[in-house]
Amino acid sequence: MTDLLEGDLLGASIDANGNTVGNLKAPEDLHHAATKGYVDDVAAVQLPKAGGTTTGAIRFVPAILTDGPTITIDAAAGNNFTVTLAGNRTLASPVNPPQAGESQEIRLLVAQDSTGGRTLGFAAAFVFSTDLPAPVLSTAPGAVDVLAFRFAPGAGKWLLVGLNRGFPGT
Repeated sequence: MTDLLEGDLLGASIDANGNTVGNLKAPEDLHHAATKGYVDDVAAVQLPKAGGTTTGAIRFVPAILTDGPTITIDAAAGNNFTVTLAGNRTLASPVNPPQAGESQEIRLLVAQDSTGGRTLGFAAAFVFSTDLPAPVLSTAPGAVDVLAFRFAPGAGKWLLVGLNRGFPGT
């Protein structure tokens, strides 16, 4: 047998015939994870905070942010977010940041609408460096930029740690 995941699935295993063994919360998700290497419903599977091993691809569905004059990320909703800008916008301070002593990385895929030329401003919770100043987004209609931020628990700020600009729209 191969041990799978801890947390809600502590002790869960799948034998050589694909049968679930142990105390399972969602056997169909575990079987899918063991045979396909990924799960479709991440809420059904929790990984341990320390230790353990995963193999195969880890796939996710990004949280779709609501476009509006001010865009807010709920950091508790995941690590990957997407939004299509239909006007000039401001990214608000994320709500539900990590608890004291914890950190988190989030990735934000920002797409221009069919008009393009949209801008994105940033709340004071976002911090930029000499190497990665506040980004100016790609302006072509449909263009896609990806921003990565890491939460600095001591400062309570989100640091820009990655930027990829100018992907063609899909």
